[in-house]
Formats: sequence, C-alpha cells, structure tokens
Amino acid sequence: CTSLDQLKQVVNQVYTHLVRGGTFTFDVHHPQRMDEEGYSESGVLAGIDYEYMLQKEDNHLIHTFVWYENDYPTLETITQTLFDESELREVFNDQCWELTVMGDDWIEGFHPCEKWMIHARRKA
Repeated sequence: CTSLDQLKQVVNQVYTHLVRGGTFTFDVHHPQRMDEEGYSESGVLAGIDYEYMLQKEDNHLIHTFVWYENDYPTLETITQTLFDESELREVFNDQCWELTVMGDDWIEGFHPCEKWMIHARRKA
C-alpha cells in the first residue's frame, strides 16, 4: 500500500472476505527505519549473484534487488510505506478487529524494532 487510504481499502476488502474469527497476518517495518542510513550488500543466494540496496524517500522504503542470472540482470523494486502505531490502530479499529503485535525481536506489542508482525482477527 502506498497510502493510509489505500491500506484502509485493502483492510476493508480483507474484512469482507474473512469469516468471524478469521485472521489476516502480515508484517510492516517500524517507522524508525526511516532514521537509518541507506544500505547495500551483494552476495550469492541459491547460487545466484545478487545486489541489494535499501533507500528511503518520504515515508517509503525502497528495496532494489538485482539478480545476475543468465545473460541479463533482473531488476526487482519493492516500495514499502511505513505506518505508525496510531495509523495502524485507526485502520484496525477495536470494534472489528483484535490485534496481536509481535516485534521481530519476539517482544509483544508496538515498540521500536525492525518489523512488527501483525495478526488481526476479525471480531464481528
């Protein structure tokens, strides 16, 4: 999702397709990732050479992968929008959703870490 409105639309669609008690599980990067410097690395994964770059723009993380397989490199770019706790709670309102949040450090709840894993259970 590239905006809070778009995230609301996606979550509303998920809600309409879930039965009561159904779950939607996903992860999001913590907003403090925007405080970090850009990052790059290269290596070999499953026998394929690659380069990875992380850039920041506004409230977006831009992940760029270059895979060197065959004669021409393959470029893949993923843009992630960062949402803070209040925005996520606005989208997943208490009347409709029960949230369980776990950091990638295995500490429960919204707190500073690299990623939040969110398990949203439909209530009504």
